[in-house]
Amino acid sequence: MTQIYLGHLQKTHVIDIVADMLRISHKKAEPLAKFVHKHTDGHALFVCRLLEYLREKKFLKLNHSQWEWDLGRIEAAGVPNTLDGVLADEMIRMPETAQDFLKTAAAIGLFFDDFTIDLILSSLEQDSRAWSESKRENALQETLQCSMERGFIQSTGDGSHQFNHDRMWQASYNLTPEKEREVLHLQIGRRLLRTLRQRGETYQSKNKNGGKNSDSSGKRSAMRRKRKSDAEFRTRQLFVTVDQLNRGRELIVDPNEREDLISLNIDAANAAIRSSAFHPAIRYLKSGITILPENNWMTQYKLSLKLFCTLANVASSIGNYDIMNECVDQVLQNGENIIDKFEAYHTLIKSLTFRKHPDEAIGTALSVLDQLGYSLKWSKADVRLVTFQIRRLMKNQTKESIMALPDMTDEWRLKAMCVMAEMLGTTYGSRPDLFTLLCCKISRWSIKYGVSKSSIQAFTGMAQLNIIPNRDDEMCQTSLALLERFDAKGLEPLLLMLIYGYIQHRTTLIHDCLEPLSKGFTLGTQIGMIEHAGYNCSLLCSYAFFSGERLDRVESKMYKFLLWMDEYKFSGNTRKSNLIFSQAVQCLQGKARTPFTLEGTFVIDLNEMIDKAKGNNLLKCTLDTCRLELYYLFHQYKEAGTVLENALDIIKLRPGHFSAIRFTFYECLASIQLAKTSKNKAWATRASNAKSKFFKWAKLGNVNCDHMVSLIEAETAAMEGAIDKAATMYNDITIDSKDIPYLQDRALAYERAGLFFKEIKSDVIAKQHFNKAQQYYADWGAKAKKIHALQQACYNADITQAIAV
Repeated sequence: MTQIYLGHLQKTHVIDIVADMLRISHKKAEPLAKFVHKHTDGHALFVCRLLEYLREKKFLKLNHSQWEWDLGRIEAAGVPNTLDGVLADEMIRMPETAQDFLKTAAAIGLFFDDFTIDLILSSLEQDSRAWSESKRENALQETLQCSMERGFIQSTGDGSHQFNHDRMWQASYNLTPEKEREVLHLQIGRRLLRTLRQRGETYQSKNKNGGKNSDSSGKRSAMRRKRKSDAEFRTRQLFVTVDQLNRGRELIVDPNEREDLISLNIDAANAAIRSSAFHPAIRYLKSGITILPENNWMTQYKLSLKLFCTLANVASSIGNYDIMNECVDQVLQNGENIIDKFEAYHTLIKSLTFRKHPDEAIGTALSVLDQLGYSLKWSKADVRLVTFQIRRLMKNQTKESIMALPDMTDEWRLKAMCVMAEMLGTTYGSRPDLFTLLCCKISRWSIKYGVSKSSIQAFTGMAQLNIIPNRDDEMCQTSLALLERFDAKGLEPLLLMLIYGYIQHRTTLIHDCLEPLSKGFTLGTQIGMIEHAGYNCSLLCSYAFFSGERLDRVESKMYKFLLWMDEYKFSGNTRKSNLIFSQAVQCLQGKARTPFTLEGTFVIDLNEMIDKAKGNNLLKCTLDTCRLELYYLFHQYKEAGTVLENALDIIKLRPGHFSAIRFTFYECLASIQLAKTSKNKAWATRASNAKSKFFKWAKLGNVNCDHMVSLIEAETAAMEGAIDKAATMYNDITIDSKDIPYLQDRALAYERAGLFFKEIKSDVIAKQHFNKAQQYYADWGAKAKKIHALQQACYNADITQAIAV
């Protein structure tokens, strides 16, 4: 649908309209048109309504097929000089029942349904004009028809109606004096509430007996659709009802009714949350808080607790941390015990994790565990012990046996597990030993005392760490089964992120992980799990880059997600990592001053970004991964060596993350090249160690490593001077290049083969390989790298000059 904005009409346009409507010449229409334009200021709707008003007042009359008017008489009559005045005059002349209808409909809003209006009008006591039960339906249709004929109302085609214009709605609302509006809203709300509860009782009664006569899947399916439709209708009615009661709440003096309205606001907020309508949810919760008495924590403790805890959680979901902090403070100051304070603490820990305050998040979590009676202290010996214990405990456990375990019922232990599960997000990367301890401890408790939602993350974490060798897939399947068992939809984005971001790529191509990560992002956004949506988004962008997807598509995807992150106020590692990968993409595309320096549009000052990464292990790992790849690809081997000498243990800090594989791949290639040129045995040793890791990963079935192992072996043979062996290996790699799943690695294989044959003076073969490398780099969208490969084929030593050309 295309929306066209119609501004104020010029005088000539009004003359055209008057001449066309009255079928007269422009010259004859001009005096009347000037009067109309003067009174309406060219407002298109007002122009038409004013002409209709003049006709109804008989200032504009049809005489023998000719329209006539007396401009002096019109001006003397005092025609309303505002649209609201014209509309008000029209409505006053409508039947009183139609006026009541418009007033009531306007009190509800711009949109309303027939059922709501019928209920309201049947309940309003309006002296002798009260509608009888028998005439209500006809009266409703008559008033609707009258309002539609007058142009105030139009049907939306789905059993609902709306005002034709917001000015018409405002004029209808103004029919009710301002001092009487709260009374009207309260009357409407009370009537709707009675009906809503009556319908709810009827629905529950029917629902209890509904399945007894359903003897076919078709009938059951129809009933499910009807129940869903009924539920959606009741939710809409709940919103309308609570909105009306809130607008009249100042007139409610009965404490019981005020308490009931607080509960209704909580119900409406929860319904809004289920629909991912977080801003309306906040509005309902704030309304509930304003209704609380001054000594609310003394007289309405449970309702106060529920309101402030829920509002803190919703505010945190949309990044409104000011509201969240106020609510958390209220609960922590007034809560009677740790169980009552727990939800507020949980929200606080989640927000600290999301905002990248790991020390505060961990400190708060440890404090809560202390209050629950489950103090957590750890050392390397504790980690080794708990790892040994869980391996022994899991030896005889299967997915089926775990699913047969009972649910955990100990409330205090449940909450302790919940806190430990929340700590997993902030300890990953920053405290790897604690991350391992928590995964093992939660899993151990699950086996001994019963499973819970927290078990889902723990079993997935064990698969991520590969604690139980060769059982990663089984652990993931167990987590998915527990997700369904506990109907933990809120954890699905997290689980998709963990499985397809850290585990699944061990046995499947990284390309196959992109769609589930995209699903995790979309689902997380829809249900308000913004933190987990952000993690899925970050993984999706970096994995799209690693997968060899065309760089222009990757760039577009990254830019889209950067805008999304800005909308939700991301400022931590998730956003910074996306900036780093976005800059790497632009460097390869030739959009940066130098392609091998990670500076440009997204990383304006590399030194500043490096400073930010100090003490931030995850950010430093991302920086090192991108810088190492760019330095190696553009043959800046000395700089690549500097990165490696200062690099952290990425495999330990980012267990399961695919960047660990890519970093180790380039670590091995760069170390081989440095060993070859510097004759430093330390580099040869480092290359050998990295090669061993790849052999291990490939042996365990990681399909993403096979072609990397082949290229590493060819490079190793060339380094060791085994010319014939290396030539055979390079030929084998290039012949089977179509089997290499990554476009950039296919190009790299041809380039390294070209460099080898160039070095042994096989220029014809070298140029063939360089040409193929250029083709694949071009297909990838890496313009800078394509030119660099061309430079190699031309035997030109000046990289920057070649790129400039």
